Formats: sequence, C-alpha cells, structure tokens
Amino acid sequence: MKFGEKIKLLRKQNNLTQSELASSTGVSLRTIINYEKNNKTPQKQDVLNKLASVFNVEVSYLIEDKNNDYIQSIRKKSSSSNISKPDFLADEIKRFFEDNTFSDTEKETLLRKIEKSYWVYTIKKQK
Repeated sequence: MKFGEKIKLLRKQNNLTQSELASSTGVSLRTIINYEKNNKTPQKQDVLNKLASVFNVEVSYLIEDKNNDYIQSIRKKSSSSNISKPDFLADEIKRFFEDNTFSDTEKETLLRKIEKSYWVYTIKKQK
C-alpha cells in the first residue's frame, strides 16, 4: 500500500477529516490532500513523526511499501524465469500457503478468490 493510501485509510479509521489531520500535524489542507492522492510525501522527518504519532503507528509503517516491493520482486522473477507463468504462479501460491506470516483468514480469503476465478473461467470456457 502506498503512503497516501495508508494516510487516507488511517485518517478514516481515526474518524478525522483532512482539515483535522492538517491541524494536528501542522501542515496545510492542500498538503494532506496531496499526500492522499500520492502526489507528495513529507520531506521533513518532523511531519512523519507527527503523522505516526496521530495514528499511533511507526514511521516505518507509513513509508514502507512492502506489498509493492514483493509484487515487483515476483514480477521480476517471473519475467526472468524459464518456467511457464502458470507453473510459476502455482509455486508462488504454494509458498504463500506454507508461509506462517499470513493468518488463516488471509489464506482462506485468497483460496476463495482463486476458487471463484477458477469457476468463473471454467463456466465461460464451457459456453
């Protein structure tokens, strides 16, 4: 998740308006709007610290985009790999389900989505 998406999500979870967040962090409303649109990120550590404090999260959470890094690494591996994309995808899905960092709920959600996609494709193929 990108910085702006996190700011918007956290702001809404904390029932804050953009104006209230701007006031709490000492930046302009326009700046908060630009953060949420991913047009801008804080240039000063002080602003990051204030945002983290308002939302009660670590600064690292705000600035890291682990999901994007993971997706990019997977795309890079996939495009440079000699195995077929379906085989590569199957291997990645298998690793996901074996990984203990994901909750059972997350695994169940992914499994349901995979099953739904499979059946939608199968039904379309039969028509």
